Amino acid sequence: MLTALLAVAMVTAQPGPPPQWMHDMTAKMTHLYNAGDYTGLQGVYNPGAELIPPSAGKFILGTGVGAFYKSLADGGVKGLAWTPVLACKEGDSLYHEIGETKVDGKVTKLYRRWVNINSVWEIAFDSTVIGDEASAVGQATAVPSWLIAMDHHFAAMYNAKNFSGVASVYNPGAQLIPPTADTYLLQSQLQAFFSGAYSNGLRNLTLTPTTTYLENPTLLHEIGVVTDSTGSGPYYVRWIQVGSVWQIAFDIMSIGGKL
Repeated sequence: MLTALLAVAMVTAQPGPPPQWMHDMTAKMTHLYNAGDYTGLQGVYNPGAELIPPSAGKFILGTGVGAFYKSLADGGVKGLAWTPVLACKEGDSLYHEIGETKVDGKVTKLYRRWVNINSVWEIAFDSTVIGDEASAVGQATAVPSWLIAMDHHFAAMYNAKNFSGVASVYNPGAQLIPPTADTYLLQSQLQAFFSGAYSNGLRNLTLTPTTTYLENPTLLHEIGVVTDSTGSGPYYVRWIQVGSVWQIAFDIMSIGGKL
């Protein structure tokens, strides 16, 4: 059921305040982490979930989430507090969240995708650090040739100022979280967004996929490294195959960093 929920093309949705259940679930997660109940914390995640750790170098599956959080605490991350900030309702059983993590006064942003299965809200995807704080770079692993070609094509169109072509790589219902990590952009806004990025000095774009996870034959998760005139850093993209065409369903332009 999880795969079916995540593979469908996105519908147009507008961001707004997080619902109360999201605040309640996040408060529960904060309590479980600080109480050292990593098994309970893992239970908030769907067994088929994927999590990108702050290193942004791999995908951790749902069954490994408890061990990840234990290692985080053992590494000195104490007194952690999560807070949902902005939500986007895609349907009655699918929500996107931009939230904050606060540790020792430092605040970083995160992204989570929530699914409702049998009246229970579970996390289906978690990128633990996103936005301008992102700085980690993943390590290269084998990636499919079509993905290398698609990333090269995307960058070539951007560098040629073909912003309508860039936007066409995204599914009509896709969403993008920009480096500011403060909103969701819909596919209809992306041509203007990328044109504005170019005008503001983001040039000489290259995209290099480094790590992938094939959830099923038509759903692939990608961690890659973007390099341009402003610097470099890791990103996350969720690809879906519609017919014979691969399209971007979700894009987080900047991930990874230090909590």
